[in-house]
Amino acid sequence: PVRGVYKKIESLPKGSHVMIAFDYDPSSKEELQPMAIALLHHCFMRDLKVIAMTHYTGASGLVVQALNTVASQYQKKYGEDYVFLGYKPGGASLIINMGENLYSAFPKDFYGNDTTTLPVLQGVDSLREIDYLVDLAAGTTIETWIVYGKEKYKFELGAGCTAVMGPDMYPFLQSKQLDGLLGGLKGAAEYESLIN
Repeated sequence: PVRGVYKKIESLPKGSHVMIAFDYDPSSKEELQPMAIALLHHCFMRDLKVIAMTHYTGASGLVVQALNTVASQYQKKYGEDYVFLGYKPGGASLIINMGENLYSAFPKDFYGNDTTTLPVLQGVDSLREIDYLVDLAAGTTIETWIVYGKEKYKFELGAGCTAVMGPDMYPFLQSKQLDGLLGGLKGAAEYESLIN
């Protein structure tokens, strides 16, 4: 399952857009933050554009920390190579809004910049233009992304989740609604070894 996410990111041409949904907060950071960091390393190594967002109010500090730490190691510039759209409530309705128009869902990024002016988002008007989306989840957001996002807007979806949620996600792998899964700290460690 871990190799599924790895292979998908490996297959993306330089400059492709990867959205990472940081759908967790400090209570599950021990399992999910290592996944986020490994994924960011892989994306920046391959010169992919990263679009980060979250459905969790408590996630912003973790997102900023992960993005800034990893981006600086690859001399990546905010707004050009990566962006953090921030937190917004809404769950399913937010995903549908992003599927229709990313800029109406997030008129401003986390820092208050006008999203229409950011070079990193050029060519991405909605979820339909995202080349790959990975949801790192501590709750039920993976199912929400599948039902209201992937099925409707036809993007490729991978996921990471806490170990306790892992078994519930396997049916989505078998139905090909997820093309890869990082389960708990083990999944994070396997991903780290794949990217050395």
